Amino acid sequence: MGYPFLIYLLALTVIPLALTSLPEPNKNEREAPTNKYRPTARQYMIFGLAFIGMLLFYMVPVQIPFLLREMGVERNALSGVAIATTTLFGVFTSSRYSKILQRLTFAQIYVFIFTFGGIGYGLAAITESYALLIAAMAITGLAFGTLMPNTNMWLISESKPFNRGRIIGILTLSFFSGQFFSPIVLRPIALSGRLSTAFGVAAVFMFVLAAVLQLTYVRKTPTDLF
Repeated sequence: MGYPFLIYLLALTVIPLALTSLPEPNKNEREAPTNKYRPTARQYMIFGLAFIGMLLFYMVPVQIPFLLREMGVERNALSGVAIATTTLFGVFTSSRYSKILQRLTFAQIYVFIFTFGGIGYGLAAITESYALLIAAMAITGLAFGTLMPNTNMWLISESKPFNRGRIIGILTLSFFSGQFFSPIVLRPIALSGRLSTAFGVAAVFMFVLAAVLQLTYVRKTPTDLF
């Protein structure tokens, strides 16, 4: 089941080319830090949210075909439609991200992501209807469509020009680590019962995350927390 993820090892072949072929930009000593850069506490929090968000989101492409099989839906085309529905609705919200950001803060958008992601996964956990599952995937897509643009914009707003390369590198690591570990983390839950249980646990977890962000970070200014 995990063999397809070995494709990530192909990235190792790029390392020699990256070391020998990518030019370094000229450094401006006035902008360069005087000591080695370390991410701030808030940036670490954003990296963690990116990892968790991608870990949860990747349940859709990896686990939905097996969830449908539990429901008695065996046709691969219907699995594709369910996954594509999530992507389609994700495209809609990501294309509207600039409008959303005018009304909500970065942290509030994360509350939106986890709240509606939890609703989508909760519906997926309890439904026996393919039509309702499609609705659940639509809600999930609406939620997670803002994950990547919101995380990128939040980190850029929290960084300086001299450390943005390192910040984006750590963010990329967080995103792809979430993708890689998604089936690994969820597999024990799936093996202990039905896959619907895994979606239910993920839904509860997202509701808790949304509540924690709302009650702590959203209600306080950044200086109150860090």
